[in-house]
Amino acid sequence: MLIFIAAIACCLLLCSCKKTENPASAGGQLKVAATIFPLADIARNVGGDKVTVITIMAPGASPHTFDPTFEMIRQASGIKALFKIGCGLDDWALNVTAGLGGHTTIIEVSKDIQLRHLDDGSVDPHYWLSLANGSIIAKNVAESLAGLDPANKDYYFKNLTTYQQLLAKEDEAIKKKMANLQNKTFVTFHEAWFYFAQAYGLEVAEAFEPFPGKEPTPEFLAHFIKTIKEKNIKVVFTEPQFSVESIQQVANDLHIKISIVDPEGGGTPETSSYIGLMRFDAETIYKALNEK
Repeated sequence: MLIFIAAIACCLLLCSCKKTENPASAGGQLKVAATIFPLADIARNVGGDKVTVITIMAPGASPHTFDPTFEMIRQASGIKALFKIGCGLDDWALNVTAGLGGHTTIIEVSKDIQLRHLDDGSVDPHYWLSLANGSIIAKNVAESLAGLDPANKDYYFKNLTTYQQLLAKEDEAIKKKMANLQNKTFVTFHEAWFYFAQAYGLEVAEAFEPFPGKEPTPEFLAHFIKTIKEKNIKVVFTEPQFSVESIQQVANDLHIKISIVDPEGGGTPETSSYIGLMRFDAETIYKALNEK
């Protein structure tokens, strides 16, 4: 990886010596990047036409196992800042900035968010799966953009106000929808949905893969099955970024359905915006839990 990053840095340095302008710079826009799609879309809404936002991770990938390619790093050439979720989710952002020469500012957007701490001492990084937290992220992005581009500070905060109103409206709509559910308990394949559940009055009884990329132990699997039986769980939610093979047999044996939700989005028309992603996931969860 170090050799790879060094090679990228050398290539980008050579490119920077050419006398061609970066298109974004030529257009007078501030160029930034974000590690994942929801964060990039928030930055686009706050930045408006004053900012060009590059998304590093492509739709369908998992941030837990992602490794940026040369092409991804090349596209980020010229960025003034890289927004990241942090909390161990996208530490590969350091590889991106190292590939750019190590001079790009990395900005973590978790400031002022009440983070969920796990039993192993780590922090659950999926805090964007709450629109209230999304509003805080947007504020943090606006403050950062204003610091990078003080001349357009008022513009960014005006966009922030408008965007926060849209987030609050959708947040309220999801809360009203979920309030009508009789069954509010479910299990997940990936430990990503606790912020969503807390925000919208639901309960995640258990996560099949509590530590991403690691198979559950036999002891945990036995506990998982016991929880499903005791709580009369009817559905397990998995994600397009993960294979369902390991949980398919459990679902078949226990006669529960598998439904797909998406924490990252960006890959379909329904999930082509952060608000659209949250709406899609809320609708999917509601329909699955509302089935008799």
